[in-house]
Amino acid sequence: MNLTSEQRGLLLQRAESGRLTAGELARARDAGALQPTVSEWRDLLERVLAFGGALLLTAALVFFLAYNWDALHRFARLGLALGALAACCAAAMWAAAGRGAGWRAALFGASVATGAVLALVGQTYQTGADMWQLFAAWAALMTPFALAARSAASWALWLVLANLALVRAFSQSVWWGFFDALGDAQALLAIAAFNLIVLVVFEGLGLRLLANPRRWLQRLAALGVLAPLCAGGVLGWWEHEFRVVAASFSVVAGAMAFAYHRWRRDLPILALTVYGGIAVLTGGVIKALRVESFFSLNLVGLFVIATSAGAGVWLARLHRQAASTEATAGRDQIEDALGAPSPWWLSALQTLAAWVASLLILASFMLPLALVGERALLRAIAGAVLCGVAIALFRRERLFTTQMALAFSLAGQALLVSATGAGWSAFFDAGRQWAAAGLLAAAAMAWPRTSPLHRSLCALLMALHGAALIGVGVGLEVLAAALAALVAALWMTRSRWADTGQGALIAALVRGGTLAALALPGFIGAARGLQGSDAWRIVLWSGGIGEADGVFVLRVGVLSIAAGVLFALLVARLTAAAGSRRRALAVAAAVALAVLSQPAPGLLVAASLFLACFRGGHRGFAALALIAAVAYVGDHYYRLDTSLLMKSGLMAASGLVLLALRRLWPAAAGVGVGTALEGAPDRGAAQASRAPMPSWLRASPAAAFLLVVGVTAHAVVDFERVLAAGRIVLIELAPVDPRSLMQGDYMALRFAPDDGLPRRTEGGAAPPPRFAYLEVDEEGRARLAGVGESLPAPAGAIGLRIRMRDGAPSVGPNAFFFQEGQAAGLAGARWGEFRVAADGMALLTHLRDADLQRLGETVR
Repeated sequence: MNLTSEQRGLLLQRAESGRLTAGELARARDAGALQPTVSEWRDLLERVLAFGGALLLTAALVFFLAYNWDALHRFARLGLALGALAACCAAAMWAAAGRGAGWRAALFGASVATGAVLALVGQTYQTGADMWQLFAAWAALMTPFALAARSAASWALWLVLANLALVRAFSQSVWWGFFDALGDAQALLAIAAFNLIVLVVFEGLGLRLLANPRRWLQRLAALGVLAPLCAGGVLGWWEHEFRVVAASFSVVAGAMAFAYHRWRRDLPILALTVYGGIAVLTGGVIKALRVESFFSLNLVGLFVIATSAGAGVWLARLHRQAASTEATAGRDQIEDALGAPSPWWLSALQTLAAWVASLLILASFMLPLALVGERALLRAIAGAVLCGVAIALFRRERLFTTQMALAFSLAGQALLVSATGAGWSAFFDAGRQWAAAGLLAAAAMAWPRTSPLHRSLCALLMALHGAALIGVGVGLEVLAAALAALVAALWMTRSRWADTGQGALIAALVRGGTLAALALPGFIGAARGLQGSDAWRIVLWSGGIGEADGVFVLRVGVLSIAAGVLFALLVARLTAAAGSRRRALAVAAAVALAVLSQPAPGLLVAASLFLACFRGGHRGFAALALIAAVAYVGDHYYRLDTSLLMKSGLMAASGLVLLALRRLWPAAAGVGVGTALEGAPDRGAAQASRAPMPSWLRASPAAAFLLVVGVTAHAVVDFERVLAAGRIVLIELAPVDPRSLMQGDYMALRFAPDDGLPRRTEGGAAPPPRFAYLEVDEEGRARLAGVGESLPAPAGAIGLRIRMRDGAPSVGPNAFFFQEGQAAGLAGARWGEFRVAADGMALLTHLRDADLQRLGETVR
């Protein structure tokens, strides 16, 4: 029996739900059909090791540049960044003969390194360029790399950067840019139009732009089209200016529904369109009913349940039809016997609809309960009634009643929790009664035989309530480690318990527990940052660099040690059937990665669950774990318990281990990567031959590298000219000290002349003036003398370009960057020293104290 990964997961799902006999599952298990094949392991390792190594090495570069080491001259730092970019391009050209994962991963690394180069230029010269300019330039310069790679990962990065540039250009806030963009109908239309163009291009040229024909990049672009139009469509019921967005949503959503139902069947995009329409219609129902009473809130909740359930029935039927008509003849025979369950994307959309409905139902109970006073007994009775009704509705086994039951269950559990304290503040009380009540309520609702989605959500709530009950500390780390180990073991042995009497309950607990296990390391890291770290410190070298206690300090804790052990044990288990040499190589690499990743336990947990979920036949959760691993690499940047220089070294070493393993593994295996892991043998699988790569394509990374170098050199020459010939001007400032993405420690700045610049009035369309005119005294101190649209400035003044900073005009950058750990030496800053060119360009070079003395002299 030779099953695909999708069929394998489907077989196990049917066994968990009791629709497959123990004998049928045993025969599949004995035939080796319930574990990944050798070719599946080979393809997985080929991609993960290549892209993982590239990601970690480029992350190490970003971390190192963010450290902003004062001992390195600005040209030395720039040379390191360009050298890393050159290394990625050289690796791509070296791997071009295979034209596989190595080629794509190297070009992906070059794409990330391009952003690091651009960020470094802005950081070094303190240009004050708008954030959208960085994202736009990054997307433009990485386009040749994406075209050459034909990699979905590179194109996804490009699409995210382009959208960030658009959102940041239209928004007025760094952290809440999307929500600011919501207030501008033109911004929503522009973002949707851009993504629509991208969608059309990839629909027409997808086979040329992508090596893998999978369509999730088109779905990402479709989300970029529908999300802003849907948001504007909802706002259009109340705001007149958004009605054009609502009309655009109607046209675009209708066209997309027709195209992806009749022309090119794509159910995820069709589902996004349908559920987006439900969201817009819900806004209209809320406006029509003027929702403010118990009955109107419940009517809106029932509308959400009914429409989402109806859409779910229709989409599920289309999914079953597609499963029976689009598969091959051999797959038809298997899937006709197994049936096609609801896909993950439909479950996710139904969950979101159920959450919205539960909030509406929950809100409907707030008013009548408030009228009779803050009586815990009444809230408990109402919650128990809702939970009881939910269990009864689940037994009907219809999609509509299942959606309603899910909403009732979530609302009922929230009411039960609120009964443990003083009203709704019970969720925020310092005590842990609400956590205990929530744990008991979720456990009670998970036990009856309900839908798999409901049981999984209850399992997730149980884990989160348990974590809140234990509280921050070593106990929470023990819980996170134990939970990760438990769900990993259950994924690894899924074929053993899937056909037991409690297979459905165990499956729900495993899914909910996996989500909690992936999230808990992030919560623990955030709590450490707020309350101080209780991890053990291992001083590798103090060296007198940066911090007083040294920058080469490794901090480990219970969770990081346990996660490292779990990762090593999983690798050892997966390579149990391999030869001693191959297993020793794999275990040695796993131990090395476990040690190097000690400051990032979330990364180890995610990597462990990725392997376990893949082995357990659930590609969806394996992909989720992989996304979590990438997220924890970014999260690792913000953790203040380890210096950026130390993090850079650990990341670089980890990346080298992955790439070395990828290089040595086939040699150790003798015949192929996959044979070093346990797996069912391939039956007739053959390596697809690749056509020779054209010489011009093989040379394209070098051409793209020269383009980046040329643009960078042009900018650096201009900035150096300003530093050499620009006039010194001192501008009064008011600093604070947070941390910025990809740019190390910095001091956030606001300049005194900014208060006198004209601001855009509410609803005003006129842009701010282009230049600020400053009068400078004999010591170089400047004050605002006026504004204007052109240069030269009036006699006795100099002109500076005005830029928008967080919704307000400013004469300078919003940050000054310095080496990590040097904030104390800059705390007394009162003035910013600029070099100003004749065309109004201003570069911030130093900070000065109240006596105009330079602070923190650096080699810039």
